[in-house]
Order: sequence, then structure tokens, then C-alpha cells
Amino acid sequence: MDKYFKKNSKIGEYTIIELIGEGRYGIAYLAINEKGEKYVIKQLKKKMLKQTIEKLFYEESVLSKLNDPRFLSLYRNLKINIEKDIY
Repeated sequence: MDKYFKKNSKIGEYTIIELIGEGRYGIAYLAINEKGEKYVIKQLKKKMLKQTIEKLFYEESVLSKLNDPRFLSLYRNLKINIEKDIY
């Protein structure tokens, strides 16, 4: 089962503000950093991660190349170990 982050949970330098939505592949959260800048954090679901690893690398590649204000851009890739509560 996937872990859901609650409001004010810390993920690295980011603080969760709210859950934005959830789909087949992941869970999206609105978060802010210490400067108050807003970010979207996408948490990938464990089941989908194992099934679609190639799609995820493709998505990361496409997002890192986008430079259009209508789309979110990939800022960085956070890797956390949820099972051991290391963020």
C-alpha cells in the first residue's frame, strides 16, 4: 500500500500543503520550499513503478526538455525511501 503524505509533512526541503489529485500512476501534492515557492510533487505508486519503469524515464526526459509556461517543468527528481521513513 502506498503512503499518503498529510498536510505539513516534510519531504526533504519541501512541506506538503495539500493533496492535488490521484491517478493510476501516482499521487500529486502541492508543496512549498523554505522560500515559499510552490512546487508539485508527484509520488509514484509502487505497483505502477514496477510495471512502467520505461514510461517513467520517458516522462522524465520529456518534462526536463519542456520550456513552456503552460506546462509544469521538471525541477528535480527526489528519491525517498518511504518504507523506512527516510525523506
